[in-house]
Amino acid sequence: MIVVDTSVWVAALCAATSPEAEVLASLLDADEVALPVPVRIELLSGVARTERARLRRVLSALPVLYPTEESWSLMNTWIERAWPASASASAIC
Repeated sequence: MIVVDTSVWVAALCAATSPEAEVLASLLDADEVALPVPVRIELLSGVARTERARLRRVLSALPVLYPTEESWSLMNTWIERAWPASASASAIC
């Protein structure tokens, strides 16, 4: 299974002939895509209301990955390693 980031989904949904769309279509056809809950939320919250039901149906065909407490702990470890101790929240903006 391959987890596809929100940015790839957006690129593919916005331009059906983009390289991202071609690779994503190939992965979907091969049943290789898994959908993490955070990506599902981002996609559904970013699409127009008129398209939300259709996208929800499309996404419902994919296996869903739910973050566990272990997943969040691992992500927190990566964040701490990636950011120097002197970085503050204002470093994001």
